[in-house]
Amino acid sequence: MRAVWKREVKHIAWALNLVPFLVLVSVLIPFFPGNALSAEAVRAKSVQIPAEAFFRKPDRDHFRLSPDGLSVSCLASLRGRMNLRVQRLSGGPPRFVTTFGDRDLTYHLWKTNEILLFGKDIRGDESFHLFKVNADGSGLTDLTPFDGGRATLLDELPDDPDHVLITLSLAHQESADVHRLNIRSGSLEKVAGNNGRIVDWLADHSGRVRIALEKRGEKTVLLHRPHSDSAFQPVIEVDLEVTIKPLLFTFDNRNLYAASNMGRDKLALVVFDLDGGMEREKLFEHRDFDIQALSHSRKRKVLTHVSTLGWRTEHHFFDERSRDLHESWRRRLGGDEIEVVDTSADEQVALLRTSSDLSPGRYYIACGTSRIPVELAVVNPWLPSDQLRPMTPVVVTARDGLALHGYLTLPSPDHSAPFPAIVKVHGGPWQRDRWRYDAEVQFLANRGYAVLQLNFRGSTGYGRRFWKASFREWGRRMQDDLTDGVRWLIDRRIADSARIGLYGSSYGGYAALAGLSLTPELYACGVAVSAPADLCRLLGNVPARWKPFGSALYRMIGDPARDREALEAVSPAKRMDAIKAPLLIAHGKLDPRVSHEDALSLVKNLKKRGVLVRSLIFEDEGHWITGEANRIRFYLALEEFLNAYLKAGKPGGT
Repeated sequence: MRAVWKREVKHIAWALNLVPFLVLVSVLIPFFPGNALSAEAVRAKSVQIPAEAFFRKPDRDHFRLSPDGLSVSCLASLRGRMNLRVQRLSGGPPRFVTTFGDRDLTYHLWKTNEILLFGKDIRGDESFHLFKVNADGSGLTDLTPFDGGRATLLDELPDDPDHVLITLSLAHQESADVHRLNIRSGSLEKVAGNNGRIVDWLADHSGRVRIALEKRGEKTVLLHRPHSDSAFQPVIEVDLEVTIKPLLFTFDNRNLYAASNMGRDKLALVVFDLDGGMEREKLFEHRDFDIQALSHSRKRKVLTHVSTLGWRTEHHFFDERSRDLHESWRRRLGGDEIEVVDTSADEQVALLRTSSDLSPGRYYIACGTSRIPVELAVVNPWLPSDQLRPMTPVVVTARDGLALHGYLTLPSPDHSAPFPAIVKVHGGPWQRDRWRYDAEVQFLANRGYAVLQLNFRGSTGYGRRFWKASFREWGRRMQDDLTDGVRWLIDRRIADSARIGLYGSSYGGYAALAGLSLTPELYACGVAVSAPADLCRLLGNVPARWKPFGSALYRMIGDPARDREALEAVSPAKRMDAIKAPLLIAHGKLDPRVSHEDALSLVKNLKKRGVLVRSLIFEDEGHWITGEANRIRFYLALEEFLNAYLKAGKPGGT
């Protein structure tokens, strides 16, 4: 059973050096099994967990299963970098098959029982390459050794032991073509050329690339070809607000399973007729949320379930066998979320992962006719779960009546509120916060802060109308939603009105700067990471691979030519005179999305005005801070900064 809606994953790196580890051990000794302290006593004690315990890299995570079900692989920490490790399930010592020290691996999979593939950012600027290595550690090879190139895995072609499909753009090439890559010889065969406007592809069950999504201004065109050697032809054209996301070919390779909101608000699972250019059948629609992912059995050629993301992940099953297995696993494993990460080729062995707001994850192997899960690994076993804080679902009503879902994490179970508080803003902005373990949230709560994560308008998963409500609302209604969240915290005496900070990365960093410049009276301080400060500059310097989305971005954010005045009105770089509160800024010099020069300019101008600014510019980081030393440096600086401006000298401060 495999999920077929794949999203870009940003892998966060953590670190731990020897000295903090000795401190960590001394702190965590009371929480080890056999200690007499009860859970209630531990909570009452409120021990401060070292920052390294939250942001140290997992010793092992991101497990995958070999096709024969006899071996597992994972990404494991080796001298502060996530490398690839392999182990036989029958026993024996694990073996590191890569030993990179410069950057983490980003993903991996078993191509055969002997060969693994993985991705790695070569320079830190999202220049991803595809590598292979044998399960015994030999044969390490960069399969896409093109300077300045960028390769992504499109289809692993599980029935073909020699080939995969990749998208590949070479240096100075703005769009990516599809190539069939021979993993043994390294030879490439282009099987679909990009006209500069194709943003997505899909192969059928025989490995033939037959679907393409093309951007034509604000329109999206679904293209199809019946054979690999025929030309793509348009099937249907839809407006920006309408989504048809191809997920999987039907098992006869004739039509599509797709996520579609044609004629409806929420994304539903449909069968899309490629000949007629229309929905043939609606298989599932959730009343409140978009569908998120579709899973299927390759062996039995059936859909197993579709997932939606509400307060938590929900599954709708099409297949009785899969439903029964999932229910039996839930009875044994409890109320955490359960994910089928991987299966053997014969689907007799399953790799499971459980997780929750208080647990970064546990992995299990379930095999044979009983399918009883056996624990394989615990992610971050050093975390004292009794000291972690639950994420509570909340609803905030915006000033225009829109219901905003979010999560509130309080620093203690008692009633010592109002607390100093952090409004943590997700990036994207067309993403969303969800119920899960969040190291940043737990770190902040452990330090005594209430944390609000609000899915402001435009956050994904809530339907077309909610998403469209964000169009051209950067710094306006999207920012008002965050302001209304702050008022909600204050009105309920959750937050001390004099001790509220705003924190985010990417779009969240923009929102932090916007909050300090548009509503400076609300915030005692702000933290902005990889933040665009000038919207016209942001829209005029998008990465080459985003250029097909240019017209859509102009409609969603604003046109830097026609809407310059409106964009500048909500650009923090143009409103620096309004910023009064202390600010912490962090940025990577290799960032291909937002220039670090924006951060340097902002810091220079604010310091000239006498605003308290601390800046961290990382020489070897891109849009995300991934290096262990860099991350530890950032979070220690964050802790010091928040202590100074949300606790020290403030009403009720400590």
